[in-house]
Amino acid sequence: MLRVFLHFILPLIFPTAMYLVWVWFDQRRNRGKVRENSDIPWIALISIGFALSVISLVFWGMTHGSDPSTTYTAPRMENGKIVPGDFK
Repeated sequence: MLRVFLHFILPLIFPTAMYLVWVWFDQRRNRGKVRENSDIPWIALISIGFALSVISLVFWGMTHGSDPSTTYTAPRMENGKIVPGDFK
């Protein structure tokens, strides 16, 4: 579940959260002047979030996993018990 959060949800939410923090500081600086919703750059926020998701998944794929020269043994039944798959 943590992997799903770190690689899918967090990169999509992070740009929007940072934008909302910036809007909050901007409102405090301008004494409560509220921006219109049409000024929110939704396309840019979604695009940045998508790019961060892709970058995190590529990074995860390149830095984790087994050596390509190893052999995968599929899960199997031995003596009535399931033996999990592994790399050898």
